[in-house]
Amino acid sequence: MFRYIVNNTAFNAKLLNLNNPAKWSCIGYSKKGIGQSFYIPQIDTMINTGVQLVSGNNVTNYLYPKNLLITQNTVENNRFIDNHINPKNILCHDLTNMSNKYIQVDNEETYSLDNISVATHLLNNNIPSYGYGITYNNEKQLMIMGNTSINAFYSFNEWKEYPVIIVDCANYCNYPTNISRYHNDYYISWKDLVPIVTQYTNIKFILTNSDTNIKADDISYINKIIKYSFNNYNIDNVYPWID
Repeated sequence: MFRYIVNNTAFNAKLLNLNNPAKWSCIGYSKKGIGQSFYIPQIDTMINTGVQLVSGNNVTNYLYPKNLLITQNTVENNRFIDNHINPKNILCHDLTNMSNKYIQVDNEETYSLDNISVATHLLNNNIPSYGYGITYNNEKQLMIMGNTSINAFYSFNEWKEYPVIIVDCANYCNYPTNISRYHNDYYISWKDLVPIVTQYTNIKFILTNSDTNIKADDISYINKIIKYSFNNYNIDNVYPWID
């Protein structure tokens, strides 16, 4: 059992089967303004440390993954890195405030991290942000694009080679209604993604980091918005991760 901690309270963490070729699962939490952390147990890899992830009932039994990938050096992505800092391999653009060794990502290249290889891709944002393409057993498995603009999908083509993509999506059409802060170059909204997910139906898109006004109970309404965007066609390659 895995749990996440928000405001000093532990909750059961969501588990999602990624349906990638290697049949991984993803555990974690993601909410804009609070934080994001994911863990893939099959490769002992954590993505961001914006919230604390623990194993079992002991709330101090923090996960110590073999690999840690930080998409942005912001509090929403690395606030609790001290609690998960035992990894052998850490990829991040900048962790100069940390005493632990890490691999500084400055260019687009591929790193071999024991059981996986990770290709880095510079994303569109006002601060250095990187996406990570994970390959396992010589087969592409997963692309993490994180917080970026829709322009990232047009700035490089390698994402099309991955069967699963995790990308932030702050809002869905006009829901929530107060979305003016997302009308800039550094956030993706659902209307931006519609042309892409309808063209690449062979790719599963997992949409994370929804607005704080969107609650888990809103998932049925979000799914209706998504279905309506497809003109009710049977397109099922989108999963909104709503915490």
